[in-house]
Amino acid sequence: VALSTMLMGLLVVGIYTSPKPPPRWMIGRGSKDPKAVDHTVVASDGVRLRGVSKGEGPAIVLVHGAGCASDIFSFLFKRFSLRGFRVIAFDMRGHGDSDAVSILPAATLASDLHAILERLDVRDATLVGYDLGGYAALALAKHYPSTVATRVGRLVLLSAFARTPSER
Repeated sequence: VALSTMLMGLLVVGIYTSPKPPPRWMIGRGSKDPKAVDHTVVASDGVRLRGVSKGEGPAIVLVHGAGCASDIFSFLFKRFSLRGFRVIAFDMRGHGDSDAVSILPAATLASDLHAILERLDVRDATLVGYDLGGYAALALAKHYPSTVATRVGRLVLLSAFARTPSER
């Protein structure tokens, strides 16, 4: 509970009220932070997904919303990595530096998230899904329950939805 409260507070403070511009390495695509590690994970259908991680310790996996990219969470990398966490974020297909696609079915988003967790060997993570990222996290639980059982310890949903209008 404390971690999810801290995440929500940092998101609100960092996104909406930051009085100073972000550090140079936060601007644009790709991490310029020398301590961050860039990753490319190839999904089951060949789509390349770009990710970045920083720090060591319990994992926090951040999944962005529609129309955003992983850099929306850049300000959290330093804060959480300095507090002993491994922070991971990736650009969902069709966003940021990942390959472009025209549709985003739930099963595909779940497969992508499964591939990220497997490739980066994430265990007992706090999975944070914002907007479309929350939808992807819920789809992961539906389509890959064994992955969630072994790789996800906590789930935080922010402004997420469980079904699209066409699924209602």
